[in-house]
Amino acid sequence: MSPTIPFAKLGISVDLEPRLQRDAPVTGRLAIAQGVFPVSPSAQLGALYVLASDPDAEVAEAARETLRGLPPKVVLNLLGIKTHTKILEFLVEFRDPDPALDERIGMMRSANDRTVCIIARRANKGLSELLSRNHE
Repeated sequence: MSPTIPFAKLGISVDLEPRLQRDAPVTGRLAIAQGVFPVSPSAQLGALYVLASDPDAEVAEAARETLRGLPPKVVLNLLGIKTHTKILEFLVEFRDPDPALDERIGMMRSANDRTVCIIARRANKGLSELLSRNHE
């Protein structure tokens, strides 16, 4: 039995949820993963996060590539106080390091310890000091 995905907590609407299910048609999942199927900005990161672990290797890789290809400013605009902690972790783990994105995620209260540690390992002196003042 596969684990239940907390779609609502990931910012994914009830309308989009069936299209992301593992038994949904692969063509639909692939279109979402490639960014060619329209998804609301508030659901985009959650959808890519879910599809990055899809059992179909092509869908999973397409989701990771789409996530890597999103401009940092777009990702920054998609982040909010409701962005799930696992999405934040996923972003810092699978995207190329970006100082502005690292700082924004590192300062979010919802960033978990692992996420902050990943950022801290690659942070410059200024960001390291900022992280140390804001996290225990």
